[in-house]
Amino acid sequence: MIVDFAQARVILELTLAEYAAARTVYHSSIREQVEKYLTGGDAVTKHRSDMNAAIGTAYTVTAGIAWKDGGGDIFEAAAIAALLTAAIDREQGYTDGLFERLKLLRAELQEGETSQRQFTAMQEGRARADGYARSLDYFYALVKLMALKNEQLMFGGLPGAESCPECEMLQGTWHKASWYVSHGYVPPRGENLTCAEGGQCQHVLMDRQGRLVTI
Repeated sequence: MIVDFAQARVILELTLAEYAAARTVYHSSIREQVEKYLTGGDAVTKHRSDMNAAIGTAYTVTAGIAWKDGGGDIFEAAAIAALLTAAIDREQGYTDGLFERLKLLRAELQEGETSQRQFTAMQEGRARADGYARSLDYFYALVKLMALKNEQLMFGGLPGAESCPECEMLQGTWHKASWYVSHGYVPPRGENLTCAEGGQCQHVLMDRQGRLVTI
């Protein structure tokens, strides 16, 4: 199967309007909390609380969108409840450590010029938002595959900045959607893919029509 992955990705992104909107709001929320904390004088508790609220909302909304996009039975939606709770707890668990690091950075920035402080805050905000949004992409893919269940999907795509023995082994093979989930091989951040740590793998899953299923 010859697939133009760049074109396939554009087509996929155009069909994910609902998820794209939720992702954009989430990205903006994370970026805003980081930037405001670094440039303002509010206590860390307010920004941490607001970020945790944004995480809870984004993951809850995304779970519903992904389940629907995968054609999941509405009466079986409870199957993802545990996964959703675990995902929210995990992401919210990162906020304490994040704001501890931001606290040190804010102290350093207060000694510099205002323009430099604002520039650094913007850079930091975007970087953190990008990371949190990529994790949301993975959660979207995971729930979508759970809904797809027995649909056969091919592991394809390109190595990109990183690859690993698991990706090389899986390249070009077909398995059920549920198999990828159970084995932790959902690209690009599956827990059993060695390259998941850096998150730079460019592999994807696609259906028999050559359409991308994962982002």
